[in-house]
Amino acid sequence: LDPIFIYPSHISYIKCIGIGGHHMASGGTDEVIKLYDLKKRKEVGTLLHHSGTITCLAFYQKTHMLSSGEDGEICLWRTKDWEKLTSFKGHKSGVTWVAIHPSGKLALSISTDKTLRCWNLVEGKAAYTLKLYRKDALRIFWNKTGNLYGIMFDREVIVYDAANPNKSHSFSHKGRINDFRFIQHEGKDYIVTGNEDKKVRIYNIETEKCIAQWDNGSETRIKCIDVLENENTTLLCTCSSDGIINVWDL
Repeated sequence: LDPIFIYPSHISYIKCIGIGGHHMASGGTDEVIKLYDLKKRKEVGTLLHHSGTITCLAFYQKTHMLSSGEDGEICLWRTKDWEKLTSFKGHKSGVTWVAIHPSGKLALSISTDKTLRCWNLVEGKAAYTLKLYRKDALRIFWNKTGNLYGIMFDREVIVYDAANPNKSHSFSHKGRINDFRFIQHEGKDYIVTGNEDKKVRIYNIETEKCIAQWDNGSETRIKCIDVLENENTTLLCTCSSDGIINVWDL
């Protein structure tokens, strides 16, 4: 893997990035969002609305982006002109992560205030709130079809049925889980986790069993993962703390 675009733009740590079409955005502890055009391979602007560290940037296709911050606010941006369409306020402390439903009509957010909130993106208002009773919720993602969502805690991932949040599946590990994603194979949903013990694990959601695991091949922990899927191939990318990126054909 060779880098094709390198641009030093933030004056402090980068906490998150997001990509939608040819748009890319990065957010950091400097409280700003930097915007890039991947076709032109250059920085194209800066968004300055948040008053705290930027914690998550999530695109819906290439038309809209959600940003969240430690200020407890979530902003909806239109990428055509980068106008802020609305702000969602409701969390009492910092927002940890946001996830847009595949339909683009709603989004979920988690916060250190121990709640999950659902937002109606069409009407620009809150839909409902669920109590999580714990403040270590770190990530939240939808599956490909939008009927399941998963929340990652420090040592556990819980997968919920979107139509019935009381129905859930739990996947725990004695060591820290640093990232996870949904994957699909032959119409079935699985989750894959990247872990502190340098291992990748794949779980069957229905049986809650680990069906595969392997060592990342690095000397340090797996810091983050991502999945790229098309009709014929599923690629898993893992990044470890020593800066090594591995790509696996699942």
